[in-house]
Amino acid sequence: MPQLIGLTTARDGSDHSRMTARLSRRSLLQAGVLGSTAAAVAACSTRVGGAALPAGPDLVVGACLELSGINQNVGTEQAYALTIIRDTINERGVAIGGAMRKVRLVLADTQSDPVRAKKVMQNLIANESISAIIGTSMADTSVAVAPLAQSAGVPLVSLTAADAIVTPVQDRSYVYKLGPNASDVAGLLAGMMKTRKHHRIAVLYADDAHGVGGRNAMRTAAAHVGLTVAKEVALTATGRLTGYANQADVVKAAHVDAAVIWTMAPNSGMVARALREKRNTTPFHGELFFDSGAAGDETMASYNRSAVANSYLVSPKILDGSPLAITTPAAQDRQDFYTRYTQAHGIFSSLAAYGGDGLKLLVNAAQISGSTNRRQLRDAMESGIYEGLVGTYAFNTIYHGGVDPDMLAVFAIKPSGWLEVSA
Repeated sequence: MPQLIGLTTARDGSDHSRMTARLSRRSLLQAGVLGSTAAAVAACSTRVGGAALPAGPDLVVGACLELSGINQNVGTEQAYALTIIRDTINERGVAIGGAMRKVRLVLADTQSDPVRAKKVMQNLIANESISAIIGTSMADTSVAVAPLAQSAGVPLVSLTAADAIVTPVQDRSYVYKLGPNASDVAGLLAGMMKTRKHHRIAVLYADDAHGVGGRNAMRTAAAHVGLTVAKEVALTATGRLTGYANQADVVKAAHVDAAVIWTMAPNSGMVARALREKRNTTPFHGELFFDSGAAGDETMASYNRSAVANSYLVSPKILDGSPLAITTPAAQDRQDFYTRYTQAHGIFSSLAAYGGDGLKLLVNAAQISGSTNRRQLRDAMESGIYEGLVGTYAFNTIYHGGVDPDMLAVFAIKPSGWLEVSA
């Protein structure tokens, strides 16, 4: 079981630099370089000159997750994924710097609280045996802990999607995020709404870095395809205490065709229920669209299913667990992970897979660098292209997230599960 504790180049953060730094999966395939990092790592042998490598000390990775509190469902799912990947790696061990090592996790619970998150992050940073840290699962806690990791020079891999966590990149040289960029998700949502012939929409967004970034991205994406954002409604902590009933009433009165819900589970389902219920007004009958923060098993819980049925969601394609063809080691890894996860925990959560990718990326960096040194791991994170469970990551000195947009898709939410559709 994981241990549980209580508590080199010029970097330019301009928008132009971030745009030019990003390489699509398609362009990488055409250039013949996708998987070059994985291929180099695969060439590392457990034997040198016919002799087995000696055993070395564990690679110790901290994980700062929401294991209790409002976001415990997502944090727990990601902890499940971390243990699955850790156990998979430890079946054979991993060759790092001429020695065979095991991976050890040190889990810390933020309790879904930014103040608590800072305390447990400080404890993880102070543990000199920890080479890097994964977390957190929510935007507010990631925003809170990122400066601490940066100041201490500890690589931090955030599992969230909020763009603000890694910008400006010159101030976040040790911080990476795996969740998709808001502009990529918003573009797919807007395209689907246009296909569904909607015209006037509302955007309900979390009052945090994740939601505000999504709101801003939806403004741009909606304008690009000719949609009118008729109403924007912030989902505050106070609103959650009343089940978002007042926010739902505002949207119902706006006479819109569709509503975008941009917030993390479990709030996603709560907002959907508030919109669909009959209270002071008639239920909202327009279609609902969710960002990738809703792609967890809580959204499909029995108490949410009638509210979210026949809605749409953007998620990495691993959500339905069925790659078009298992023709690469990465595709096989995805299928194996999906199978292991669903056998152990039932319905699949694509949010969980980010936990697995966080650990796989750090192990990959340790193999590339041949070291568990914090600075060398950071440098190795930026040295190549990695094909993970969720998709392709191509970090470099001026771009630190998220997953490549080619691996995102629109899903219909059906009573039987997620169904990928074309926008």
